[in-house]
Amino acid sequence: MNCLWRLWAVLTGQKFVYLKDFDGEITTSLAYKTPFGWVARRNGRAIVLREDSKIEGVSYVTEWREER
Repeated sequence: MNCLWRLWAVLTGQKFVYLKDFDGEITTSLAYKTPFGWVARRNGRAIVLREDSKIEGVSYVTEWREER
């Protein structure tokens, strides 16, 4: 994603995250805070991000990392 997405994330209190699929493909997404934790979207589906860099529930996304 470009710098405008990163700027948007900062202005709206979101995180810019990398999502790793089960086949090794890495994509980027914006994550937002909910009462259940941080949530990112991948192909229109909501993915709950756990604190240990894993994903809550069943998904083809297996890991996530926050951009530093």
